[in-house]
Amino acid sequence: MIVLGIWDGHDSGAALLENGRVRIAVNEERLTRRKLEIRFPALAIRCCLDFGGWRPEDVDLVAYSTGDLSKTLARWAPFTKETYYQIRRRKLAPSHLHRTEKRWKYWLTTLPGNRVSEMLSDEAMRRRLVELGITSRRIVLVDHHQAHAATAAYLSGFDSASVVTLDGVGDGLSATVSVYSGGRLERLEETPASDSLGVFFEHVTNLLNMRELEDEGKVMALATYAYPIPD
Repeated sequence: MIVLGIWDGHDSGAALLENGRVRIAVNEERLTRRKLEIRFPALAIRCCLDFGGWRPEDVDLVAYSTGDLSKTLARWAPFTKETYYQIRRRKLAPSHLHRTEKRWKYWLTTLPGNRVSEMLSDEAMRRRLVELGITSRRIVLVDHHQAHAATAAYLSGFDSASVVTLDGVGDGLSATVSVYSGGRLERLEETPASDSLGVFFEHVTNLLNMRELEDEGKVMALATYAYPIPD
């Protein structure tokens, strides 16, 4: 059983599983040499297949994540991702309308997906895969936070656990709390994307004149070196 996992958003990449075991995973940035690549991970997918000598037709199932309205739009209009990437990386000066565009983007990311957006995402993904010779009929769209929670739960080594996801945005949510037991995940609570702590920290990073979706780690590291201030 060959499963190809794809992430085609911020810091895109691919992974390949054989009979439930991860054989290889690679981020597209390693191959394009563009940090935190946002383009479709075509090179990463080819790298995964070449690693084990697999052919595109050997892929039994393709799994990818996030079918909200914002991500669906980006799949059909990838130039919107590229423009935002260039501005964020300080490669392109923002236009006079950038502030308005950014507010529109944030609003759009808070909207969850629906059957129409998911169908459109499936079709966009299928077209990109056909270009690579992958014609598997089984394409599975995985909920954004379910993917994060599954990674934590199934690799934890625990038989049961509480699982918390905290993210910027994804499928209309920013955080979830689930219970893992008996190999299954049951979601108990969730926080909408409009109340995202991740996006709040993104704004903090920006106010410090650093790049959002990239320098948040630097901000956290610098905080550990701050002098204590009497409260």
